[in-house]
Amino acid sequence: MLLYRYRSPSELSFKELLYNELYFASQNELNDPFDGQSYYQLSQSPDFWERLLREVNEKRALLIRPLPYADIAKELSAIPSIDYNMAISGTISKLMELIAAKLNLQQIGLVSLGIAIEEYLAYYQPTKGYFVSFSSAEKDPLLWAHYANQHCGYSLIFRAIDGALHQHPTRIKTNVHPRGYAGQSIPAQFKFHKVDYKTESDHQDASMLLPGHFSPWLNDLTEQERIAHHHRHLKFLLTKHSSWKYEKEYRLVIHESPRWLTGLDTELKPLDRLFYYDPMQLVGIIFGARMSQEHIQRIKDIVEYIKREVLARPGDTPKYMFPFAYFRSELGAGKRETNIRLTDIYNTAFDLVEGSSSQKQTTIDRWYSGHALLQEGSSCKPVTIK
Repeated sequence: MLLYRYRSPSELSFKELLYNELYFASQNELNDPFDGQSYYQLSQSPDFWERLLREVNEKRALLIRPLPYADIAKELSAIPSIDYNMAISGTISKLMELIAAKLNLQQIGLVSLGIAIEEYLAYYQPTKGYFVSFSSAEKDPLLWAHYANQHCGYSLIFRAIDGALHQHPTRIKTNVHPRGYAGQSIPAQFKFHKVDYKTESDHQDASMLLPGHFSPWLNDLTEQERIAHHHRHLKFLLTKHSSWKYEKEYRLVIHESPRWLTGLDTELKPLDRLFYYDPMQLVGIIFGARMSQEHIQRIKDIVEYIKREVLARPGDTPKYMFPFAYFRSELGAGKRETNIRLTDIYNTAFDLVEGSSSQKQTTIDRWYSGHALLQEGSSCKPVTIK
């Protein structure tokens, strides 16, 4: 599978290319404010609310008494669709103020309990995701306009290996240490996830985020149903509004550790989210229709440097060597379309294959088919990566 990563012709993007950098953006850094948003709603069951009231009031030693749990739970359960994110942002304490007035209860105590509930829920809030975006589309004019500086930029072409992008073998980060936490495990390969597009948002029961006694119904689920429940959170991170469908996006995702697991703020800092990909999976570049010759040459110089450096790397770790191709995007004549034209093809040793020989056509065919040489130690064998 070939995937495309559109870039502007900036010093930052040239540095990313030179050092094989892969930066996972936070949800606040994305251009879509709804991207990565999770949608959980608090249960409308009176039993759920009574359990929550008792949990916070008694186990947290607030001990506000007397407290008519059933009456307060009935009032809270009657309020439809309380969103989890809204609940931890002041909604519960405001509702408790209204309930105190309605039931003629002490307002200060009930509002304090509401604030404590918000803090408790925040402890179990959904983990955040961080993303690197790619596309399966190489010709869409909107992608070139929006993400490649009005066709002045370029697109990196990556070939997935087993559906993933591998970390650089000599610069693998196996864990990060957010906010002094002992460590969060990071895989050696990042899986490509296909993004789904929907107009409506699917909401999930928020009780599944909390300790098991808030959702005893989970005990009746099969193992498959239990796994499916927890996979639904990943779906939130892989769903965007249908207006973004033209992007045909695939993304890499990493998660924070749950706050309840560590007791700490596990938000990943920018440097925690900087990784390095295996440059052998970079198999081509498309230069935008308006890209300057100066920028094209700079990129070619960088690619020449990194490819030669990697090919010279000792074979102590498995190394895939793919053919490499340069393309040029061209604006259609008489049509509002973008065409992609092959300009140069290199073999697995990164030697330019010139002329119109059968060898050149064979190399082109091998590039499209996913042909590679797999070097393991002193041995080398041909393989095909789909």
